[in-house]
Amino acid sequence: MTRGKTRYYLLVSCHFQLKIPNQPNPAVKNTALFSGSKNNPCLVDAKTMLLKAANRFQNFKMFIWVMLSLWTITVGGLLYRNTLNIKNHTRERLNHDATISLQIENALRAWGTSHGGVYVEIDEKTPPNPNLAHIPERDITTLSGKKLTLMNPAYINRQFNEQHFIKLGIIGHLTSLKPFRPENNPDPWESKALKILEEDRKEFREISKINGDQYLRLITPLIIKKPCLKCHGGQGYKEGDLRGGTSISIPMEPYLKDEREEIFSQRVSFISLWFWGLIIMWLALQGLAKKIKERDDAQEELKSYHDQLEKIVEERTRKLTEVNVKMGEVSANHEQTARKYEEQSKFLQNILDSLTHPFYVIDANDFTIKLANKALNLENSGPNPTCYQVTHNSDSPCNGADHPCSIMEVKKTKKPAVAEHIHYSHDGQRQFHEVHAYPIFDQDGKVSQVIEYSLDITQRKEVEKALEKAKIAAESASRTKSEFIANLSHEIRTPMNGIMGMTDLLLSSEASPEKQRQYLGLIQTSSYRLLDTINDILDFSKMEAGKVKLIDVPFDLHRLIKELIRLSEIEADKKGLSLDHKIESGIPEHLTGDPGRLRQVLTNLLHNSIKFTEIGGVQLTVKKLRELRGGEGRESIELIFTVQDTGIGISPENQTMIFDSFTQADGSMTRAHDGIGLGLSIAAKLCAMMGGEIWVESDPGKGSSFHFNAIFNRYKNPASESLPTTPDQVELSILLISDNINSRQDLTTILQKRTRNLKVTESGPEGLAAMGKQLFDLVMLDNHKTDDNAFEIAEKIQQQNEINTRPTIIMLTSYGERGDAARCRELGITAYLSRPFIEAEIFEAIKKSIAGKDNSTGNLPITKHSIREQQPSIRILLVEDDYVNRILIEKVLEKQGWKIIKAENGVEALAAYENNPFDLILMDIQMPKMDGFEATRAIRKKEKETGRHVPIIALTAHVLEEDRQKCREAGMDDHIGKPIRINVLRETVEKHLT
Repeated sequence: MTRGKTRYYLLVSCHFQLKIPNQPNPAVKNTALFSGSKNNPCLVDAKTMLLKAANRFQNFKMFIWVMLSLWTITVGGLLYRNTLNIKNHTRERLNHDATISLQIENALRAWGTSHGGVYVEIDEKTPPNPNLAHIPERDITTLSGKKLTLMNPAYINRQFNEQHFIKLGIIGHLTSLKPFRPENNPDPWESKALKILEEDRKEFREISKINGDQYLRLITPLIIKKPCLKCHGGQGYKEGDLRGGTSISIPMEPYLKDEREEIFSQRVSFISLWFWGLIIMWLALQGLAKKIKERDDAQEELKSYHDQLEKIVEERTRKLTEVNVKMGEVSANHEQTARKYEEQSKFLQNILDSLTHPFYVIDANDFTIKLANKALNLENSGPNPTCYQVTHNSDSPCNGADHPCSIMEVKKTKKPAVAEHIHYSHDGQRQFHEVHAYPIFDQDGKVSQVIEYSLDITQRKEVEKALEKAKIAAESASRTKSEFIANLSHEIRTPMNGIMGMTDLLLSSEASPEKQRQYLGLIQTSSYRLLDTINDILDFSKMEAGKVKLIDVPFDLHRLIKELIRLSEIEADKKGLSLDHKIESGIPEHLTGDPGRLRQVLTNLLHNSIKFTEIGGVQLTVKKLRELRGGEGRESIELIFTVQDTGIGISPENQTMIFDSFTQADGSMTRAHDGIGLGLSIAAKLCAMMGGEIWVESDPGKGSSFHFNAIFNRYKNPASESLPTTPDQVELSILLISDNINSRQDLTTILQKRTRNLKVTESGPEGLAAMGKQLFDLVMLDNHKTDDNAFEIAEKIQQQNEINTRPTIIMLTSYGERGDAARCRELGITAYLSRPFIEAEIFEAIKKSIAGKDNSTGNLPITKHSIREQQPSIRILLVEDDYVNRILIEKVLEKQGWKIIKAENGVEALAAYENNPFDLILMDIQMPKMDGFEATRAIRKKEKETGRHVPIIALTAHVLEEDRQKCREAGMDDHIGKPIRINVLRETVEKHLT
């Protein structure tokens, strides 16, 4: 029981005894309670307080010394650490300057050696070198009459070292095991160093004294190279021998002086810091000491008040005892006694009313309140109020269902109790109270009254409730994070296992070429899957950090869609799914925006649709939503993209959840599909950045439709593609036979640009009927997966036409099968092109087909690859320091028929550029000697003189937007991130070559 609780118990007990005069001889029972015996709890508590106060002063003095010691140790430790750092920095500067000076001298010597020396005008400072007298051309005379003499590299370095010493005090020296000149004889330190260089041809450095001063001395070996034999061949040296060394000696005193000044400055700063810290600490401790003294004084005052109160109570008790003993005899003094009792009651009531929280005494039988302070607010409670009326606004006692009743607990245990209860204020406000209850016993030892005081803990409960909510939210976030980490671990380890396992299998077995190709295909698939996971994580991290910014560049929307379809068709064909696309008429081909981010969203949606579809197909549709006009005549268009599939569908409860980060519709360990739950979240953020939003419509078991809208600007000056212009190509009569509506629309749009005589039919029989009515120069067959076999139609066309009237036939296919090329040659089909249909490739095939109609060389049919291979010879400069990447890129590009010239760094790239013309440069960024940025800037600087521009494409593992911006600022035209995907590399190069 605390000191305050004891005081309340004593005061009320005394007051209660005074208010019940009918209790027999109360003074006899309570005399011990208020006596000054050693068992009195008030006196025991006061002694404890005095002991604590006596100990506190000693602890505070110790605390001061501990704080001062810690502060001194901390400042001293920091000063010591900074001093060590300064000394280390001095040594690093010395070593760095020595290395740089020696590198400059060696570079100068290497330059002189590579040129066989230089000719300079003879003067007093530079007389002819007697050691070169054996060289016939040592001295020459120019046409103007100037006399020149040959300076060999040693002569050049000697004059360079003299200037070095005059300006910086740095001693440079060429020394040799067999010197030409006595001045090149080694000093004792160099002799020792040369012996070390003979054993280990590496540089040697040491701190040594010269004329009593400390120097850092550094020496590197001089190795005989072929140009050196011009002067030193007569000494018996051969190429690769150690001839001597180049030494550099840097005086240490300037560096040591700087070191001493910096150490002195640091010491002054730290001593000042230590001194001001002491002052601030002392002032703070003074304030703390003042607060402690004020607290001790208050405790002393409280003790004095407590002692005074005990004396008053003791005195009143003694007088009451005397009055009760003599009550029967002195009835005349009853009025005076009652008046004194009332004074004492008022005094004790004033003490109780000074308490800020409710304090009251309750009858344990009928729950009426016998005594209460003002904090309980009984003014409007009526006569004989009960505790449940006042605290619960109830007409019956509480049953303890919500919270235990403190009165019931005290009556049951006969011990003090603490319970939490819900109280209601007079205006109905719900409050949480902590009720402290203490028993008062009658003569039979039963609990007759209960003393209670309550503390309002409503605010504390609200804090606890908020903490519980935060705990639940944190646990939920932790579970989400755990699921994400588990999925991430699975998605990284699974393809990594495939890569490592299939690689081990490939290396450890003698598999057939077919098996090897299968293993390598699986390794490639796992690598792409791992790269997709890493890219998703990087994209999400950049978006969370606000680092993703959209670019605004011109692009061909129609070509982008077709390329996406072509890349996704491989995945769809593996599952036997159809993959179609449709672009609404009236949508412009050329727009400006961020094609990379649009491609990322569409690729994610197409990949998901194919992944979750087992039967049927997927279709991509692009429609125009509305036209927009902005300021300065800017025209924009809002498009809506839809990816529809016949897959498993998504349940309604998961249709909004799938766009949340780290979330999948199926997050269990037994989920049927892979992924870390970031793809759609990234897509949603990108759609918002493009001015739109993404949503899904789905029917479980029947399929899903993902929609998103985005805003792009119209490109007012699109670059027209190179198209054939010969009259016979423009005036061709063409028959198109296609039973697929999407292919038919695409091809019709392309062909109508070049011919006014186009006939379109939807089936083979309809096409054959049209040929019976009209002669056509060219027939284009769309070999889609339909009932009509395109090869059978081609055979019928050949059969029903004479040789001289047979049209040229081009086969367009959505898929390729073995034997198609042989079948084309057999039926006289001149070209065989696969989707997506690129306009330039179609017209190039038409041009070559018409021109080669009578071709009998056996090179038919014409394909996309043959078109590309017959293009003019392309020269590409590949600048890449990594051997594996160099081989990979070279082999990929050589398959296109392009000539590849390689360089391993920026220096070699500049040399190759100056000596050869190139159509394109692939430039790595991080390389030795000269990086890609510096090399690009040098090339662009030279181009200002020549007036030509060579496309430069960056090859780098730095793929953030700020990295792309750095490439653009350096003068690069495009950017390819590593690891390099072959199709991306090929398509990017082709884009800039055209």
